[in-house]
Amino acid sequence: MRKIICFTLAAALVLCLSPPVFAADSGLNIQLSFRYTPAEPIYFVTTKTENLPGDQNRLTVTVTERDPDGLPIATTETFMIPNNADRTYKVSDYCVNVDATGNIGVRSYADFLRTGIAVESAETDESVIVGIVETAKNSGVWALSFSVAETYRNSDLLIVPYAVKLNANNANVSGRYDLGEYTLVYDIKGNGSNIKEFKVVLN
Repeated sequence: MRKIICFTLAAALVLCLSPPVFAADSGLNIQLSFRYTPAEPIYFVTTKTENLPGDQNRLTVTVTERDPDGLPIATTETFMIPNNADRTYKVSDYCVNVDATGNIGVRSYADFLRTGIAVESAETDESVIVGIVETAKNSGVWALSFSVAETYRNSDLLIVPYAVKLNANNANVSGRYDLGEYTLVYDIKGNGSNIKEFKVVLN
């Protein structure tokens, strides 16, 4: 009886002194990850207005969001606007309303679409051209930046920015450009100094 008890105690002692077996020893790799949850709001908006000669101003709207890791992601759009304009502008996934007193209102683009339902008409002209510049010296590729005013079925007005690349000789460009819901028709000469035609038509 004594031998059996001694053996049992010895076996228990060996088990207690043996190193524990962890998950890593079995090939299982456990990693802990933490995601940043930003406090509301998850974005902020800044605007800047540059007064130009005549009845036009250049409005710059920047929407800064934070990704899941808390890093800022900024999207900036520039619009040519009438003086004292009260308009809604599309920037990133947001619709930013800016009125003449500098007040700013923001709602998501998806909510705006659900409210507006459909585009009834779209308009643009030479006054909304932000610029036409060559992408690189002697490249023959020009970036044309402009905006389109979309009027929705419920009378909402949304200004949507566009930037398209055109092959051209000294920015003397003409033709048609498919923008999805509508087509841009353009005839521009002399680096944008002479605009003979610039409009959109619904497809």
